[in-house]
Amino acid sequence: MLQLRVTERDAGLAWLDGDAQAMRRIAHPGTMRTVLVLQEVDDVDSWLSSPRRREVFGPLGITARTFVDPQRPNRVGLVVETPSMELFQEAMESTDAVAAMRQDGVRVETVEVFIEG
Repeated sequence: MLQLRVTERDAGLAWLDGDAQAMRRIAHPGTMRTVLVLQEVDDVDSWLSSPRRREVFGPLGITARTFVDPQRPNRVGLVVETPSMELFQEAMESTDAVAAMRQDGVRVETVEVFIEG
């Protein structure tokens, strides 16, 4: 299980980039929303070991824990903590996120997102 977290380095990068919104999200983690993401991937081991999730989402204050479906060998999941649903949606639709998913072998058409009720 891999847990992604915002590091001081990530916070510093947001500050260096002048991203005041990212700094506020990082500084106020108490307002996190939980999201479940299910998807299929080409190679589970490669997906699990990829640093791309942390590189794309970490600076935004978005973290994720990874899961593997023991019954379906190419189905994986993420429990994502995000400062806001708007931020998560923007991040997921970004060019960087789409490129990262493709690089990690995510079958984009299989991505399902569930919002905590």
